[in-house]
Amino acid sequence: MKFLLTTILRCGLGLSALLALTVWAAAPEATILIGGQNKTTIGTVVGATQGDIACYLTLKDDAGKEFQEPAAFDLCDDKWKGQRVQLEYRMANVLATSCQGNPDCKKTDRIALVTRLTSLGKAASATGTSPSQKSFCTPQESVIFTCATGSKLVSVCASRTITAKSGYLQYRFGTPGQPLEITLPEGEVHPLKAAHGQYEPYAGGGMSWLRFKRGGYSYTVYGGAGRWGAKGETVVKQGLAVANNGKTIANLKCNGRNEGELGPQWFEQTGYRRNDKEEFYAPD
Repeated sequence: MKFLLTTILRCGLGLSALLALTVWAAAPEATILIGGQNKTTIGTVVGATQGDIACYLTLKDDAGKEFQEPAAFDLCDDKWKGQRVQLEYRMANVLATSCQGNPDCKKTDRIALVTRLTSLGKAASATGTSPSQKSFCTPQESVIFTCATGSKLVSVCASRTITAKSGYLQYRFGTPGQPLEITLPEGEVHPLKAAHGQYEPYAGGGMSWLRFKRGGYSYTVYGGAGRWGAKGETVVKQGLAVANNGKTIANLKCNGRNEGELGPQWFEQTGYRRNDKEEFYAPD
């Protein structure tokens, strides 16, 4: 559902909730349990090698971590290279490794085998851009905040189900189609431990922001509107502010409108409470 700017601001909702509400279709989990192992279901194909018992796919997950999976022989095709894909598995009997490739050997091993790949879009071109990619969030995640900043993309992703006690939140930054440059935190951490943030109402609008930290650096995504114009007119501010030891060293403005759920309702649902030790003033 889309709302007019004046209606949203009058209701006190965050600008990012207004700018775009993306409905994500249900999709398989990022990992599945099969054969007693957790298997990754989303990745970008780096290459494929024909083996004695299967085709071995080399892939990178959305965090840039490389992994390898045995697959059906018909998937050893160069057409998959560079594609971000969804992997489907089934348990299958293959020639046992102890057979050392002997086709006359009767021994078998039962393994989780990739039997199907579904393309989710081609990775970035040589210029590092991927016009169709709007976020680093996987299809089964919720987009809390995302926007392009120059040739880079910044996204805040969360589990679909999130409460004051469960769920996770993660900041991701990099070039579309390439391994992520920054992922904070590295694991699945609840929002209250992953980042500081809040919604602050202003005259003429309001501001929503989330701050992730690593060492002396902080990365704050923000989106909002207020009467910051020279004559009191409403001005929109949205982007990524990077600071070192509390001093802003970069302000990467969104190329266009940011998208996501970040706003007062999301903060309330997640259990955030105001922290006066954490403040944020959107850079000009």
